[in-house]
Amino acid sequence: MKIILKSGIWPLLVLMLFQCSSNPTSPPKDILSARQKWNNQGLESYTFNYNNSCFCLWASVTFKIDVIENKIVSVTETAGKETVDSAEYQYFFTIDQLFDLLEDADKQNAAQLDYSFNKDFGYPEHIYVDYSEQIADDESSYTIDSLRALN
Repeated sequence: MKIILKSGIWPLLVLMLFQCSSNPTSPPKDILSARQKWNNQGLESYTFNYNNSCFCLWASVTFKIDVIENKIVSVTETAGKETVDSAEYQYFFTIDQLFDLLEDADKQNAAQLDYSFNKDFGYPEHIYVDYSEQIADDESSYTIDSLRALN
């Protein structure tokens, strides 16, 4: 045992022990903590600005999304004030769905997953996902801001 401690190998062994004991199917603690902070707000009806930078429909356009009882009820382009048809809501996310996206990207071992959370409310403010380095144009970047409760 003295050989291990003197050689400096013990920090590596401790790290390996923690890696072996973690649950690979659980999302990272910071995602779980942020989701809990968001859930603690109790917001089911809210509005926020949303921008998705990707190789997709409506790339880099900012939208105002209204959510009532955790369902999208309105999506409006902020610049031209054009309303998106409800059949297209499937291309947009509630805050809970953004957390699901984060957890899914982590579970799928995305090649790159970067994110940040609002310090006060816990919702994701920025998400960048690249599922595979081998596939072109599969990256997406989401920006969420100006969230406020709807009465």
